[in-house]
Amino acid sequence: MADFQNTRDAHINDMGTLGRDSPDAFRRHWRTFLPVWLFPLCLLLAMGIVYHGPPKALALRLWLGLFLVVNVVPMIRYMRSEISRREMAFLGGFVPFLIWVVGAILLFGLAWVLR
Repeated sequence: MADFQNTRDAHINDMGTLGRDSPDAFRRHWRTFLPVWLFPLCLLLAMGIVYHGPPKALALRLWLGLFLVVNVVPMIRYMRSEISRREMAFLGGFVPFLIWVVGAILLFGLAWVLR
């Protein structure tokens, strides 16, 4: 029972560095998450090319494959416990979603202005 309590306490103390130390988390992991952060921008920029280019089924397979490839390195580091669950969720999930939303708003805003 004592080992379980010690393990649980150690896990709670090592919940991640996001919060008061978030700049440190960004500094330590930016190379790991850079492809994940660039993926939404590349996807948004390629929307016009895919729309007029190759068949949509082929493009979907290519983008899905690329999405899986850019997420392999962060997942490996997470499974090795080099990245906490909180860092993985924030830097690997929320930040790319935020980049995609801002990019989409800017892209459609620019298209509306230039119409």
